[in-house]
Amino acid sequence: MRTRVLLTITFGTVLLLVAIAWIRRVTVADPGDVTRVLLKKEIRANPIESIAYLPDGRQIVAGTGGDIVLVDSRTWDVRILATAAVGPTRSVTCRVDGGRVAAGFEDGLVVLLDPGGIAPRLAWKAHSGFVAAVAFSPDGKRVATGSDDRTARLWDASDGHPLASLEGTHLAMSVAFSPDGRLLAVGWGDGTAKVYDAANGRLLTTLVHRKASLIRGVAFDPKSGRLATAAANMYRSDPPGEVRVWDLVDGRATFDFEHSGGWANCIAFAPDGSSLACGSRDGLILAWDIRPDGPGRKAGGH
Repeated sequence: MRTRVLLTITFGTVLLLVAIAWIRRVTVADPGDVTRVLLKKEIRANPIESIAYLPDGRQIVAGTGGDIVLVDSRTWDVRILATAAVGPTRSVTCRVDGGRVAAGFEDGLVVLLDPGGIAPRLAWKAHSGFVAAVAFSPDGKRVATGSDDRTARLWDASDGHPLASLEGTHLAMSVAFSPDGRLLAVGWGDGTAKVYDAANGRLLTTLVHRKASLIRGVAFDPKSGRLATAAANMYRSDPPGEVRVWDLVDGRATFDFEHSGGWANCIAFAPDGSSLACGSRDGLILAWDIRPDGPGRKAGGH
């Protein structure tokens, strides 16, 4: 009788583990599942420090080395935008209407320019350390920045005047506004992504990757209440990078992509929320289909 009970328990445990593994497989996307990979493009040896979609949903703007590049997500063609860079580009973002691009640099400078690559419209000293992140508010009237000086700051985009400052105990590696401009997400160097009230700086939500992670990218889904985070696992190699999509209602991760190629440095949603682009330390740009009911399509070469 005892043997039969033990066998029943063992068999039940195996079934439970198989069920858990199957549920995770169908609900959590694996980067090896090429049916969800839309784009895989190596730009150059330099890390991809920042990434954003232009409003047409087809072009991706990325900061790498001292350059800002545009990548066509369909043809995979690449072209370089001119900047007034005085050091490596740490971050880049674009205004929702596509009228401007903001770039941050290692000397603490923030520069505004247009996608055509003409002379910068505005430049100012934003931080004492390197500018790790830049984000436009949806109305284009404010710019948020994050830095290794352990602050995240809000600025008037029209003249670079400071509006507010959030103090932290770790590096502010990434910043993003919600589509309505009411929320500000900050990725910190302690493995947490925090969501604040953009009007008064009140902390609303904390999401945790790993204690040894740097949250190098945060992005709001423009079409739903989701937040994406890109993490670099400082003391782990299995994997060195992770990308997650969170439901902000319950704090649950709905997608979890392990990035084995290198640290996941930056993240961006497509304007329609159907895909997610990531830039990594190894100079690679990846994009995934994140539609809940869409298998995506297989990656191809160009």
